[in-house]
Amino acid sequence: MHRSVDDFCDTVESLPNENAEVQPALEKLEDQINEDMLEAVGATIEDNVSESAPLLSELRLRTQRPADPDVIYDGPEVQEPESIWDRVKRMFDVLMQKWSDALAWLWKKVAACLQSLGNAIEAIWRKFKGFCSSLGQLFKSCITV
Repeated sequence: MHRSVDDFCDTVESLPNENAEVQPALEKLEDQINEDMLEAVGATIEDNVSESAPLLSELRLRTQRPADPDVIYDGPEVQEPESIWDRVKRMFDVLMQKWSDALAWLWKKVAACLQSLGNAIEAIWRKFKGFCSSLGQLFKSCITV
């Protein structure tokens, strides 16, 4: 991610003036950060969750940039012209909120999956204990006969 930020700063420095179009560079930076985050989260999920593809697909949908570049996710409407750095800060605020929401969603999904897995393991354990207990009773009755 540091490289993406460095590339963005280099691009901004090469702009002829602060009024130059910075939106494409902001979009590229956001896309690169999203891809880096998805890659990092994906590697962690794939190591720990066997059915990770649907989770990663949904996570990608939750974090992608809107198709309309004029959409400001849920941020306040800007009344005054912003400097490039105000726009960058706002973009990072939006990214932080978007990833916070996406990771909270992922946490809930994984927790629900683990809860289901835990319930299944408990059910298997109860059946196994019952089986062993029945076998114990069977062998006990065979010994006393």
